[in-house]
Amino acid sequence: MPKQDPKLLTEFGRRPAALRTQAGTQTELTRELGISQRMISCYEGHTEYSPAVLLPSLAELLGVTADELLSIAPLKKACQPDSRPLRRLEQIEKLDAGLLHLPQ
Repeated sequence: MPKQDPKLLTEFGRRPAALRTQAGTQTELTRELGISQRMISCYEGHTEYSPAVLLPSLAELLGVTADELLSIAPLKKACQPDSRPLRRLEQIEKLDAGLLHLPQ
């Protein structure tokens, strides 16, 4: 097995990590991909390459092409700020609204 180039591992993990941060948590992604959170950490932490078989699913979940995921092509969509806090706030507001309609 060939040695893993640390520079390539760093580049490989950087873009998926940034895209995943925008899309959600590692836990959410692992649930969708059916792999462990430890493996996602290894891919993003620059210690392992993601298996090629995961690339199409990972790209789809992150809303990019495989070429964009691998930094072969530039991202068509600009990186947006993390939307998780806004999603959480919306969820809390829905829960709060539901509590107002509970019988006393």
